Amino acid sequence: MKIKDKLKILYLVRSEADFERVIALGVSGKGRFEQYFIYTGDVSLFFNDGIKNKFLKDLFKRNSLSIKNYWEYDFFTRVCFEVLKPSSVSIVDTMKDKSIIFKYIRSYIFRYIVQRRKKKFVAGIFKSIGPNILVTDRSQTIKSYLPEIIRRKALEYNIPSFIFAHGAGGGLHSSFSPELESDKYTDYYVVVCNEHELLQNSNNHVVIGDISSSFNYITLIHKDETHSIEFGKDRDKRLVFFVSGGPSTATNGWCKMEEIIVNLSSCSEVSIIVKTHPRSPNELKSSIINSFSNVTIVDSEIDNSRLIKWANIIVATDQCSVVFEPMILGKKVVAIETVHIPRYKNKHSPLVESSVVHITSPSEFNLNDISNSDPNDPIINEIAWGGNGKIDLAKLFLDHIEKKLI
Repeated sequence: MKIKDKLKILYLVRSEADFERVIALGVSGKGRFEQYFIYTGDVSLFFNDGIKNKFLKDLFKRNSLSIKNYWEYDFFTRVCFEVLKPSSVSIVDTMKDKSIIFKYIRSYIFRYIVQRRKKKFVAGIFKSIGPNILVTDRSQTIKSYLPEIIRRKALEYNIPSFIFAHGAGGGLHSSFSPELESDKYTDYYVVVCNEHELLQNSNNHVVIGDISSSFNYITLIHKDETHSIEFGKDRDKRLVFFVSGGPSTATNGWCKMEEIIVNLSSCSEVSIIVKTHPRSPNELKSSIINSFSNVTIVDSEIDNSRLIKWANIIVATDQCSVVFEPMILGKKVVAIETVHIPRYKNKHSPLVESSVVHITSPSEFNLNDISNSDPNDPIINEIAWGGNGKIDLAKLFLDHIEKKLI
């Protein structure tokens, strides 16, 4: 069916990971589509503090893109917001500081109102925007979960939903992860990063690659000089350690990373930044690394690209999709193999055969013997780009959407 007017795309944003991919799509889709962005985060009702990544928020704004909180699509709730002036105050915050008790009460009332009017918001979203397409991340399909409620409503209106992943990590740990027995997204179109993530006998999956690992997107953000990191930048060896989330069959590798950092703690030419994983931001609070002057720990406020731009050595696990960005840039990358459960102890990440320095033990880490990765390493194309090469993967994603509708 031919559509004369511009297609309207509605993007849902829950976290930094999907916000990054939505930005890549939004930048590529400017002028081509009418694009709408809605925050449906789990940790906060407000985009401003629910998304902490300063670089991404600034990049989004500089590209003339804007986003609304989902509750703004209901008049009554907007009025309640103006009256209550709620903020993100938790009961934990209140226990620490009794003077903010009334802020907490106002916030609690507002959260209660929002929870009770979920269906009103969803109806308001579709009535106000009238989207042709819905784009979301690969989030839960629980019936009471807001992104799924919105997807189900789109289904009622015969509006197709397109779902993307949070990176190409699935292709790195597919050999030591349980086989997926069923597709929980049978009613939607699923975009996967590589063939290793394809389900058998599924006709609603398409391989496109990881949008935010696209050569175009990586080139774009690394030309950007904003939000640069000052910590330890005058030292010859600047290392960033990315703490992994880990699949259900392997550890996240932190114990091995911690040992390497301890061994480097007295090196005067070394500065180290450790990036926590968003699912476990408090994991490192009790670690000895907090006492080292050449180490600092950062969380979601700092974008991965700023850390990779700052560093000349990047350390991650061999199941973490963050390795592709520095590989594309030809930087020095160390991939650590983590401990697998016995069933998968002889299964390995494909990074074993790649141009990164692959180690299984902290004793194998040699600061002065780390070679640069190959920016033309075939594994980048295979796992991160879905075999599509150095093209704009966001444009490819949007082309796929258009073909499904026209």
